[in-house]
Order: sequence, then C-alpha cells, then structure tokens
Amino acid sequence: MNVRRTPFACTLLILIACGLFPKVAAAQYTARNPSSRAEVPLKKRGGIFVVPVLINGAITLDFTLDSGAADVMVPADVFSTLVRTGTITDADITGEETYVIADGSKAKSVTFTIRSLKVGDKLVENVRGSVTPAQGNLLLGQSFLEHFKSWSFDNTRHQLILEPQCVECEQAATRPVAAISPMGEQQFRRIQIKRLNTCRAGACRSPPIGRRARPGRRIG
Repeated sequence: MNVRRTPFACTLLILIACGLFPKVAAAQYTARNPSSRAEVPLKKRGGIFVVPVLINGAITLDFTLDSGAADVMVPADVFSTLVRTGTITDADITGEETYVIADGSKAKSVTFTIRSLKVGDKLVENVRGSVTPAQGNLLLGQSFLEHFKSWSFDNTRHQLILEPQCVECEQAATRPVAAISPMGEQQFRRIQIKRLNTCRAGACRSPPIGRRARPGRRIG
C-alpha cells in the first residue's frame, strides 16, 4: 500500500525521530509568549522617571514607582475621571482604610480593586488601589510590585526590569512536552497554558524579595 506523505508530515516525522519536536514547539510558544522577565521603557517627566500603565484595559496613565507606598495610589481627581468614564465602577470600591503618611499623620482613604494593570507585557489582576488627595502623583506601590520576585532600574537604558515571582512560571513557558501527532503543538500549548494558570493561581508562589519599606502602611 502506497502512503502519500506531505512535506509537513515528513518534517514532523524527522523532528520526532530526532527528539526535536518538543524543542521546536517550545521555541514557537516562547516566540508568541515573551519571556517572563520584562524590560519596560521609562519616560522622563518633570525630572523624574515614570512608567506607562494600562488600567483595566481602557486607559494608559504614567505612574511613578514607589516601593514605600502600600498600594497603587490614585489622586482623587484622576479617580473621579476613571469613575466618570466607567473605567472604575461602584462594584470595584471596597471601602475605607486608615493610612499612616510619611510625616506620621493619619488619613482615611477610599480603597478599590483595579481589575487589571498592565506594565509592558506584564498583566497583573485584582490589584489593591487607594485614593489620595487631588493633584498628587499616580504611584505604583507594593500591591503591584509584590507580584514580582524583584524589580530594578537600568539607568543606562532607562528601563524598569521586572523579574517573575517564581521560577516555575518562567519554566512553564518552555518546558518540553512530548508530542507524536500533527495536533501535538496545540496539545503542547494547552498544557503550558494550564501550567501558567496554576502558577498565577499561587500554587508555586514564593515570598517576594526586595525593598519592602512602607511609610504609607495600612493600620486598620
């Protein structure tokens, strides 16, 4: 019986025979899904560096990185605009908290949940936010930064470097999975996505590393 082999089938058989199919599939998956390490360009504004942040997939605003802030801080005037445009809804507001300010004074602040924040290619969901007095700066605080193992600035290239929370999340994108059929790549992608979702759910999360000073800490 004659078996007709297409160029794709022949290539697939060669890759499987040589044990290269998992590596090729991993390379293709990685090309579609960037490395866990993010290098985000910074912008200079008013003498300080800021980073563009996409809020709830709707609007991009420039934030100042502040590891001393407990939450992502949004000035009252900006918060009002986000509510008016529907970017933040009543369902996102979670209540009030009392904070200790850097000068030792106390202040109450409205708290809310930011459904998603995207910095570079990194998307973090359900981030705690707080409202600060009007005309202040947007601050990217610990409620966002704690989702990463570490962060740093590259002063030469003017970039924010974000490292993944755990090694498993990074390895999941490129771990080889055996495949023996033309549908193998799709199966590979489904398995890898399942692994990544397991990581994001916290199954392999390790404690964050880095600066954790919180002069804007919550006290109840």
